[in-house]
Amino acid sequence: MRQSIRRPRRLLASLALLLLLASGCGPRTLMMPTDGNYDIERDVAYAAASPRQGLDIYRPRQPAAGPRPLVVYLYGGLWSMGEKEEPIAVALPGALAARGAVVVVPNYRLYPEAVFPGFMEDAAAAIAFARRNAAAYGADPRSIFIVGHSTGAYMAMLLGLDRHYLRDAGFGEPPPAGLVGLSGVYEPWLFENRALRPIYGPSPDRAVILPVSHIHPGMPPSLLLAGSWDLTVDPGNTTRLAAAIREADGEAEDKLYRGIGHIDILMAGPWMPSLAPTANDVAAFIRDRHAAALAR
Repeated sequence: MRQSIRRPRRLLASLALLLLLASGCGPRTLMMPTDGNYDIERDVAYAAASPRQGLDIYRPRQPAAGPRPLVVYLYGGLWSMGEKEEPIAVALPGALAARGAVVVVPNYRLYPEAVFPGFMEDAAAAIAFARRNAAAYGADPRSIFIVGHSTGAYMAMLLGLDRHYLRDAGFGEPPPAGLVGLSGVYEPWLFENRALRPIYGPSPDRAVILPVSHIHPGMPPSLLLAGSWDLTVDPGNTTRLAAAIREADGEAEDKLYRGIGHIDILMAGPWMPSLAPTANDVAAFIRDRHAAALAR
């Protein structure tokens, strides 16, 4: 009970920091400058029901010997805030594009425009759209990785484990080549908090909403990362989900970065790289599984 009380306070503290980073200027003002390693195509529509259903595509400029891996990155924001152009949302996509991946960053509908599972369905539609267009981006549709941070990490893991979202969106086979969760919230305390009742309902079904409920044979390999000093989301969310996947004979690697918190796992400040090797570790996970995905 004590842990459940403390977690929402920590979450609010981190969200306040996000608001401070974005205060005083719109997302276009905060847009990350291209560093010459990649180009960004903005506001590509993946659906037509809402202006929020658009995505940005990060394409590396350097030549490649073959098709690149395709990363779909889902930012956090408690399903009520966030933009794909904000510093917190572009830090890792830019770093991965600079390392050779094609990266797609979708917006998705937020509360009150959407409640669960509406934003999940948007993310699934964006991922299916990315697969259909992978070849045009210089990527391979067999090598798709779903990556997310915070509540976006929850979405990434649930999309990869509960197969009906991608199936209903027309994603098809094979399944994603890998899942990456950064500072993710995967346990009931958040979804049963009073503040989220308008989004998840007063008594959300744990068998439906929790990633651990959907662990299955043949699930995609997972990389779960968090900071040991995360005061927003208990890092135990990361270690316990990884352990549950391994107990079910799945592949899951987890790592806690010492002295790193909820935001600085992505960046030390606006346009400043993280002091943690987050981008290198995620890129290594993708690189190691890319060849296996192409061989399927």
